[in-house]
Amino acid sequence: MESTSSSRNEGKNIEQQSRKQQKTNAIDYLNYIPEAIVFHILSLLPLEELIIMSLISKEWKGIAMRYLLMVPSTLNLNELEMPGTILRRNPQCAICGKSISSCNSSQRQNHLMYAARKKFIEFVDRSFQLHSNCIIKNLQLSCRYKANDKYGYTRKIDSWVNLAFTNDIKMLSLDFSRGKLSEPSELGQPYKLPHGCFAPKILETLILNFCKFRPSSFQFFASLQRISLVQVEVFDCTLAELASKCPVLEDVSLENCVFPDEFMMSGENIMIKTLSVINCETHEWPMYDIDLSTPCLQMFTLIGNYLLTSRIRNATEIRDVVIGIKEIHANHIQGDALGSLLIGLSHARSVTVNPWCIQMLLNFASTSYKLTLQQEFQEDVPEIFDFEEQIYWDTQNSTFSCLENSLRKVTIDRFSGSINEMKMIQFLLKKARVLQEMEVIAISTNSIPEDTSQQQEKYLWFQHHTSQTLWNYPRASAKATIAIC
Repeated sequence: MESTSSSRNEGKNIEQQSRKQQKTNAIDYLNYIPEAIVFHILSLLPLEELIIMSLISKEWKGIAMRYLLMVPSTLNLNELEMPGTILRRNPQCAICGKSISSCNSSQRQNHLMYAARKKFIEFVDRSFQLHSNCIIKNLQLSCRYKANDKYGYTRKIDSWVNLAFTNDIKMLSLDFSRGKLSEPSELGQPYKLPHGCFAPKILETLILNFCKFRPSSFQFFASLQRISLVQVEVFDCTLAELASKCPVLEDVSLENCVFPDEFMMSGENIMIKTLSVINCETHEWPMYDIDLSTPCLQMFTLIGNYLLTSRIRNATEIRDVVIGIKEIHANHIQGDALGSLLIGLSHARSVTVNPWCIQMLLNFASTSYKLTLQQEFQEDVPEIFDFEEQIYWDTQNSTFSCLENSLRKVTIDRFSGSINEMKMIQFLLKKARVLQEMEVIAISTNSIPEDTSQQQEKYLWFQHHTSQTLWNYPRASAKATIAIC
């Protein structure tokens, strides 16, 4: 019996050795493929499949990492897309063991979110692991952040954000908004960026959405050229202090943000080229003072509800200006603030304003520029527009330097043919001595109620009649043309 069992063991050992010998003698065809061809094949793979390939063996992982070292990646890590991927593959639920599609509606949603988050965490972890020591061209990380997290997901997000700010990334977008855009007063509890003395070396573009941002957590942005903040609470910083950490910063965009009271005030020069501030507030008030020196500024956008003291200094390079203040909140104090703001932007070639700004703009003297009037129609008329519209423009006999010497092009959007609009156009044509072109864009017929075809016919007739009237208005400039769209 002993001899029989020993002979069987010897037979197994011989068989195992034979298999090992066969593997040793097997031809590794991968070694015969030029690396350039392998890299081309890898470039056709989605990131998820590239990660799976890297898990096959150390050799395949090495190939994938060498490829990523040579070809900077673009990573889109979006948790909002993960549930769809889970449903398409119809996996077993990690909670109940059943197929997610077989659960009832409430269970299905909860189990789907659980499975999607688990899958997403694994996917992001492997993505960062595979790209360690690699240059990432563009990283977009979107997470379903929720305050008062009980399952430690916020700590996982913190670790990813730390990796994002310490890795070599050229363009970084961090979005915790769940795809929603809220007013500044309704932000709730945004994600709080982790503290750390970050100093990204090659980061050129930074986009943050729905988070709390403390620039003091960053030492230096050596290469940052563009920063865009959407639904972001900014703490303990001014625009000038932020710019001082970014020596090559050119573009600053703030939308639906909340920042300190003195964020938009500085006595130092800020060398940015583009500044956009849309629907922002301070931590205490829905308005803020503006006092900036921007000698390199070329494009400036300001949209909001209110204006306080507003001044842009040394803006000698400014080309395009967009200002939109909601009319229902307008008053004469804000009108004075607008006038001060426009004086500092007197070098602008193109000025786009809403109707509330028109009266102040008529006193805005500058070199030649293009004027765009944005028509907005509301039921509530502010006190500043409480005048007799049928005679207002006829009574304006003052001399306006900008109209006589500078205004060359006017664009009027959403034109409806109201009496005040017609009088305003007649006034501009009568006063603008160097006007070359007036473009009138009629309000879309889609905005007209379609109760009856007769109503539509009346509108078309009215539009044609209005066009004939405009063409017959006298013009101070013999070169002025009118184009009606």
